[in-house]
Amino acid sequence: MHDEIFNQIDTISSDWLDQYAKNKNIVDCMNDRKTKEEVVKLINIGKDFNIQATPTMILNGVKIEGVLPIPQLIIIIDEILRRHNEKR
Repeated sequence: MHDEIFNQIDTISSDWLDQYAKNKNIVDCMNDRKTKEEVVKLINIGKDFNIQATPTMILNGVKIEGVLPIPQLIIIIDEILRRHNEKR
């Protein structure tokens, strides 16, 4: 589903999305108020952090773009936790 949508990114329209949703039987999800609120919330977070690419992670308020090797990610998370525990 993701690839199908992003393959149309340059020409995508509301009509195309509506038809796609009907074809995939996801209209109820698209029309659900809670789903819309969650999507808007995520979009606003993305705007707040100027997210322009995926994957992007926000760790302790710091934006990290791109894929990090797991060992490097573990080091970063461990450091965040260490600093958090020092403040206690």
